[in-house]
Amino acid sequence: MSTVNTTGTTRLEREHVRMARQLRRVHEDLDHFIRALSHDMNANFMLLESSFGRLKGELAGASTPTVAEIVSHVDACLGQSRKFLNDLIHLAKTGNVEMEPSRVELAAVVDEVLYEQDELIRARAIRVDVQRPLPAVWYNRQRLKQIVTNLVRNAIKHGCDQRDPRIEIQAPRDNNTGDSDDVYPTVRLRVRDNGPGIDRRFADQIFLPGVRLPGAKDEGSGMGLAIVKKIAEHYGGTARLDHGEGEGTTIEVILPGGFAVSSARPWIEHRAQNRPHAPSTPAASRHRPHVRSEAPHGPH
Repeated sequence: MSTVNTTGTTRLEREHVRMARQLRRVHEDLDHFIRALSHDMNANFMLLESSFGRLKGELAGASTPTVAEIVSHVDACLGQSRKFLNDLIHLAKTGNVEMEPSRVELAAVVDEVLYEQDELIRARAIRVDVQRPLPAVWYNRQRLKQIVTNLVRNAIKHGCDQRDPRIEIQAPRDNNTGDSDDVYPTVRLRVRDNGPGIDRRFADQIFLPGVRLPGAKDEGSGMGLAIVKKIAEHYGGTARLDHGEGEGTTIEVILPGGFAVSSARPWIEHRAQNRPHAPSTPAASRHRPHVRSEAPHGPH
């Protein structure tokens, strides 16, 4: 009996070693692919930036207001693409992406995203209502921008009524978290469209990677909402389909607030004094006739 057990254990050990070697090879191949991809994309992107820089120089002397606006918009989109590429390069070098939080003005991030998505918004004649003021949050700025971008693009591509397309963005602060400096408010970022809505049966499925709902017409990878929820969960929040009253679809993301409830000073000053935080990047200020800012009128 002892011999049988020993033989069985030896066989399991050999199988374990074989699987470990196979996993290590897969990991090494994936690591090599990410490094090679980031290197080749960076080289190609440098050529693109150089060519666009020359194009801007050629257009500078005889540019019309329309051309200048298009150039500015492409410049902003290239800047954001460079940030995504830098994430990939950082991932290739270190095995992770930058997630360090700081105090971020949500309004500035929303304005930048709307400016970068301006061409798509105009092409579909969508009216965007931003319920201001929008609060500061404790987040990594690039990760927050990924959340807002995916929510807005998802609403643009899949959610708006074709006759009168509308999107509403609001972020009311949750003031029901107490009155102590050690208790921090949460911010409920909501992006709402006026489309046909999403069946409650798919409330969880829409946040799974690669999942697209039946009948989806626009091209997509099915990754947008999965990315939103994954980032939100990293910071202790979540993303969900809000089943409140009203038309369309509302996606709600729980964000940690940037201020203590009973104090006007940022809570990062007395809870994270030793943690570095970069200043917020000013949002691109552009006149967008289809984007309205309104005083908040309460959550839906």
